[in-house]
Amino acid sequence: MMILPYWFAKEIKKFPFKINQQVFQEYHQLINQKSLFYDFIKHSTLQYKEIKSIKWLYLLSPIILLVFKNEHFIIIFILSILIYLSILDFNYYLTDIKYIIIVFISGMIYLTFCKNMQIDENIFSLLFSVIFFFTLHFISEIILRKELFGMGDSLLIIALSPLFNLEQLLQLLLYASSLGILFASGYFFIKKCKIQRLPFIPFISCAFFILFMMKNY
Repeated sequence: MMILPYWFAKEIKKFPFKINQQVFQEYHQLINQKSLFYDFIKHSTLQYKEIKSIKWLYLLSPIILLVFKNEHFIIIFILSILIYLSILDFNYYLTDIKYIIIVFISGMIYLTFCKNMQIDENIFSLLFSVIFFFTLHFISEIILRKELFGMGDSLLIIALSPLFNLEQLLQLLLYASSLGILFASGYFFIKKCKIQRLPFIPFISCAFFILFMMKNY
């Protein structure tokens, strides 16, 4: 597991290039105009930046191993991915869908093969999260015509939902929302202005960490 911070540090550095490459390919499929990829990158608003918070990958990984030493390695693996996704969201306001899918698959493997309990409540939690966020996005996009909740945030919560029963899932949402409100309030108090965009994945990750820490202690 100690190799994961180095892997994710490389993934963070490659992230802007990969996203620009995907967008460029889609752009080329829509128009016939010839253009060079590196010209496209030059004009892209998504540019590589030095990320100081990348050090948290190395600082938090041994802490997670220590705090969750009795937890299954799949949970530790998911926590490591959440740190990576949090750093991405905090710095780029974007997420990596590939790793959200990995979180979901890992959670389903854990639920199916590693959890010696009835899983009906966990499956219900998954169905509830899918219906809830589908309805929320339908209302926001079709009726209100504005984004109420980020798609990446919704997909991550859906991916995590099989690990919880409905009560725990609601706790996750409550803790994440409370932490987000506290952060936004603190930002306003210090900076004297409203935060323009609030990255929510770091707060989902913190809430996930809190729930599993409460479970262990």
